[in-house]
Amino acid sequence: MKKLLVSLIFVLAGLLSGCGLYMTEGQYNRGLSLTPATSYEWARVKQDKLALEKVQALPAYTASASGLYTVSVAREIDLTPATAGFKGYIKNDSRNRTYNIKVWGPENKSWYVPPGAIVEDYLIPGNYLAKFYYGSYKESVWSFKVDAQLKYFEGRRDAHWYLVAQW
Repeated sequence: MKKLLVSLIFVLAGLLSGCGLYMTEGQYNRGLSLTPATSYEWARVKQDKLALEKVQALPAYTASASGLYTVSVAREIDLTPATAGFKGYIKNDSRNRTYNIKVWGPENKSWYVPPGAIVEDYLIPGNYLAKFYYGSYKESVWSFKVDAQLKYFEGRRDAHWYLVAQW
């Protein structure tokens, strides 16, 4: 009887922890979870999936013996920029300063933004740290979050995130 009770406890613990319970992608997309998971864990899974799709959309370059780079033709290549992630804007409100804006987070990017320019780009969801550089001088550091929530930018509600240099 003790062995049966102990084995029953192990089976229940395994079921509750998610061991042995798998789901199809369709069940995942419909929100039918067979395992107890937090919203953070599901968001992380979606973020990783988006990042993988974005990387796979980029062309693969290989170096040849002559030092020239060639595009891999193992798959059909679209030379337009990958747009996986959420749309956002980087704006330079300065009248005479050009900024180099660098962000670190789930993906790292950098933009060179001339005075008065607005740059549109896409980032995968997550928390980011942005640093604004004027030449070699670091002007400011900001943290921001990229998520599904739309925000107002320049009178339109079509940005999921934005950065503005106002010095």
